[in-house]
Amino acid sequence: MDNPDETKIKGNNTKYQSFLPDHPLYATHEVFCDQKRLHNVVPNFVGGSLPRPDIGDRERYCMTMLTLFRPWRTGEELKSVDQSWDEAFNNFQFSPRDTILINNLNLKYECLDARDDFHGELNRKMKKAHNINDIESDDESDYNNVDYDDYTVDSSRIPEHDVLGKKAKARQKVISEIDDILNKSGWTMGCSSTFKPLFDSKVTPEHYLTPGGWKTVI
Repeated sequence: MDNPDETKIKGNNTKYQSFLPDHPLYATHEVFCDQKRLHNVVPNFVGGSLPRPDIGDRERYCMTMLTLFRPWRTGEELKSVDQSWDEAFNNFQFSPRDTILINNLNLKYECLDARDDFHGELNRKMKKAHNINDIESDDESDYNNVDYDDYTVDSSRIPEHDVLGKKAKARQKVISEIDDILNKSGWTMGCSSTFKPLFDSKVTPEHYLTPGGWKTVI
């Protein structure tokens, strides 16, 4: 199907446009054209992705563009037998409007390329910063500059276990009262009054080190 005469469309308000005089359907058919949608309309191609002019098969790209924008009824009208698709594409004179549409078809891919380039550069910067942090954290001089005394605990401020608090004293009082009741009621007769502890003596560590000192040893 041939393109309608653009000049005729602009000068005519009818929605039906005739084919060109040499078209075989010129005398019997007309093309419906909504003039309100002649401008500012984005073509929406349904199906697979369109080939790109800068990447991929050049022949496939030229064949697709000629199929979409060159008027044809048979494949022989798109190119001759002894021609490549690239030669047919370069020899055909596209209209200014078609040229704009063809160039705009690649805008989506250009935007995707820009997005990928941005994310790639961002990932490279993040990886570089991460590597620098790893190097700095592995520097032994950082450990040498640490004053481990800042992380030690004043042992004099640690409460003694022999000093009972309020809750411990109250609990001890209850235990003493229960023992007194049991003894007076005879429940403890025949029972040993001594309790053998699980450990005979306290565990005394062989070495005393500050937290920083233990960290160095480990």
